[in-house]
Amino acid sequence: MFTTARGKRIYYECYGKGPKTILFVHGWGGTHKSLKRLAIKPVKKFRTVVIDLPGFGKSQNPDPSWGVEEYAECVVDFLKKQEIQNPVYFGHSFGGSLGIYIAAKGLYPLAKLVLCASAFKRTGKKSRLASGVNSVVNSYVPFLRSIVSRVKPFFYKIFFPDSDLARFPHLESNFRKIITRDLSDLPEKITIPTLILWGGRDTYTPPALADELEEKIPGSCKILFPYKSHNLPIRYPDEVWNKMRGFIA
Repeated sequence: MFTTARGKRIYYECYGKGPKTILFVHGWGGTHKSLKRLAIKPVKKFRTVVIDLPGFGKSQNPDPSWGVEEYAECVVDFLKKQEIQNPVYFGHSFGGSLGIYIAAKGLYPLAKLVLCASAFKRTGKKSRLASGVNSVVNSYVPFLRSIVSRVKPFFYKIFFPDSDLARFPHLESNFRKIITRDLSDLPEKITIPTLILWGGRDTYTPPALADELEEKIPGSCKILFPYKSHNLPIRYPDEVWNKMRGFIA
């Protein structure tokens, strides 16, 4: 199904018909399919909703100026348009970043918050990948300086084929804003019940960040999956739901 949120066409799917709603928001590079296997677990007792964030899946691309704030406002507008009241918010990685921002800023009344491998602490430094490509283009290929925006995707795909910049070159300006937006001052402002789920072998968002979140969010509960990595909710939906079930109920 499609709707419009913050001026963008958004794709989403709904499952179940319970009295409470759980919104599942995927990470950077994912789509609604990333969390679908997890979202269909609670359908006997809950209504669940998965969306494609702007720029991913079937949803319209964001404006180049969009960062964490604009993405969060888009999610909030979606909730308002769908008249979803007091949902449980599940956010994986970047989706968790948006959950932290929404909950801390009080942008929308959430019943509970589940943060899974959620990125929130940034150094403020520029991406080493982007800086490296700029250096190559500007230093070794001077005649290409006037068409840098055209050749960057080529360099990303050739030298860094698995990077987010190579996979989503149309979102480069958004990615730059997001990875330099530090949210470490926000968790302590979250006042709703919060569950923190993390993989013990997560190298993208190290487990130390889970410890910090637990320390900063009053009354939060952390559960570590010792041998799992960053793709925890994607590859192990059964295990994740088993830990979520009691918290949500």
